[in-house]
Order: sequence, then structure tokens, then C-alpha cells
Amino acid sequence: HRTRPRAPRIPPTPQPSAATPPTPKSTTTIGPIPKLFGATTAPNHKLNIEPISAGASDTFTPLPLQTIQDQWLQWVSDLNGTVSRFLSLQLQKTVITNYKEDILELRVDSEFGVKMIEEHDATLRDWLKQHLGQKPKLKVQVDPSLMAPASTRDPFEAFKEIQQNDPIVAELVKRFGAELKQ
Repeated sequence: HRTRPRAPRIPPTPQPSAATPPTPKSTTTIGPIPKLFGATTAPNHKLNIEPISAGASDTFTPLPLQTIQDQWLQWVSDLNGTVSRFLSLQLQKTVITNYKEDILELRVDSEFGVKMIEEHDATLRDWLKQHLGQKPKLKVQVDPSLMAPASTRDPFEAFKEIQQNDPIVAELVKRFGAELKQ
């Protein structure tokens, strides 16, 4: 008859009793906590936090519409490299028409512009919070007066402008000698 070998018996790990708290291996002494942000230390070293009341200067004051309009192109130029080139170009052509009660009204030249801004709504709202102090809701509408009629734009000037605004296009033109023919 065969016998099965027995596994070695492992003694149970001793558990600390619930009555005695574990003792730390080493102790350190922390000096007094400095007074920061209205906090004080009492003799028993418990931290007491005193509430800080919001003063009149802490209330939110929205930027005036004129300030937003004046700084818009600078804000957009600071975005270069963090968003797509197409979105950046669209924002350069965007007109700010109103800013009231956390709603920023924008006018664009096409439905494509509306769609592009709506697709990047969360990113743009986070970006605008840095400048406006809050995340505004974006209300985007097409303004046909912003569209340049095709017949009034000189195609050579448009091509030149595209090269100036987009370094990739400029490099392609330089490397491959692209040109417009009359």
C-alpha cells in the first residue's frame, strides 16, 4: 500500500493582540507647526483650523467684452502647438460678440467652423478658464458677413497667405516648387 507524502506543516504567523497597540520601530519629534493659512497649534499639538472668510476681493468679476475682444488673437496665438493647426486658424477667424452670465458668444464664417468649435468644446472651455477665470458655455453661430466672397479673393494672395500661416505648406512649396498657374 502506498502512502502519500505529507506537506510540511507551517506554523501560523503570530498576530498582535487587539488589546495592545503596535509599537513603532522608531519615533521622531516634529517641532511646532508654523502658522499658515489661519492654522494654529494648541499645547496638545492638535491642529485647529480657523475658517478664512472670503473678502470682497475674492468674488468673481468677469472680464469686459472689449478686453476679451482685444486680447483674443494673442490668446489664440499662445495656443499654437497645443491644438490642431485647423482649430487654431478657425479661432483666429472667430469673432467674439458677447460675454454675459458665463456664456461666450462666438461668430464663425461657416458651419464647418461651428462643428469644429463644438467638437473641441471641453478643451476650449478649459483653455478659456485660464483667461476668463471660469469655464464659459460657448454659443457658436454662423455669420455670413464673415465669409469672404470667392470672387473678391485673389487666389495668389490666398496661396501666399496659406504659406505664411502654415510652415508645412511653405516647406512643401519650397521642396517641390508648387505654384499656381493662371
